[in-house]
Amino acid sequence: MRNVQQALVAFGGNLQLPDRNLSQTILSAANDIKSANVRLVRLSRLFASPCFPAGAGPDYVNAVALIE
Repeated sequence: MRNVQQALVAFGGNLQLPDRNLSQTILSAANDIKSANVRLVRLSRLFASPCFPAGAGPDYVNAVALIE
């Protein structure tokens, strides 16, 4: 039996890069977390949450990943 550690990683942001949209940035970050010792088990859907206070900036895009 192997000893597997699991963790949840939260992703979120509201700053737009000039060459990609925020959803692409979040998905790219989730993909980049993978390595020889880290396996991306599952990624949640992307979801939006409003900036606070309302109107102070763009809405956020968020996701969470389960990694081993």
